Amino acid sequence: MSLVSEEGILRRRQRWLHLTLASALLCGCSSSGPFATSTGAPEPRTDSLATIPKPEQVLPHLSSDEENEVYAAWQRSIASCMTSKGFTYVPIERDATEDLRISRLDQQNAETWGYHQPPPAPPPVMTQDPAASAALNGDGGAHAGCTVWAYSYVYSPGENGYVAQIQSYDLEISQLSAAWSSSQQGAQALAIWSTCMSARGYDFDTPESASRWAYGKYGDYITVLSDDERATRLADLDCDRKANLTQGADDYRADIEATWAADHAAQLLELEQARRAFVEDVRIKLAQAESPDFRFDGA
Repeated sequence: MSLVSEEGILRRRQRWLHLTLASALLCGCSSSGPFATSTGAPEPRTDSLATIPKPEQVLPHLSSDEENEVYAAWQRSIASCMTSKGFTYVPIERDATEDLRISRLDQQNAETWGYHQPPPAPPPVMTQDPAASAALNGDGGAHAGCTVWAYSYVYSPGENGYVAQIQSYDLEISQLSAAWSSSQQGAQALAIWSTCMSARGYDFDTPESASRWAYGKYGDYITVLSDDERATRLADLDCDRKANLTQGADDYRADIEATWAADHAAQLLELEQARRAFVEDVRIKLAQAESPDFRFDGA
């Protein structure tokens, strides 16, 4: 079912397997201290915000701590590679906002950000040294650069196994869950929502159309929420609750996921084993990268 700021989630949700290398094409030119990461067992998953029900509830995705470890291993490997080439690279910390998955029913977020989400952290300052930039990003030819080499070193084992599997299962569950919108219950809830919004003076067929309006008018990111977007979003939220739109979709999705998980118990066990193997490999590489004697030259 529709989610608040669906366009925003697509912009924000940079899972580690979909990382754009843009953030890695940035280099500091001062000495860096230890890159703080957790190398022990991850803490239990907790969320301070109401989160969007998703296939990750039944699939063994990486926890936020584990994603931080993978990212840290990548960044520390870049730093080691750059050191081997005579440059200093300051590892970039993973943007914590990547983990934000805010429910359509989150009152505080609706009042503060409307259809948008909190803006991302500002990027580090890009290096102006051509030689350092070439070492980091490659020369456009045979030399790929430390960013790509380190990415392949850390991420490839997961992308070639665990990630490919979990992406396939994510897609399968999402496709099954999408049937809510064409179900009688889903269609009725959406009709109630649309009628409610129309009575308040808003001409939107779906919550997605309202979200597209907000992003089209105010852009991808905002620093201050406009009065008209706030009023629209709060009307949307009230109509959503009256129609049982999001909650109904969540309940439908939960039933789909539970049935899917029961039918795929063996595959889930194999996937969990693959996840643990990948995380263990990452932790070994992270420990190596944090050693002052380790040198990763990209070879």
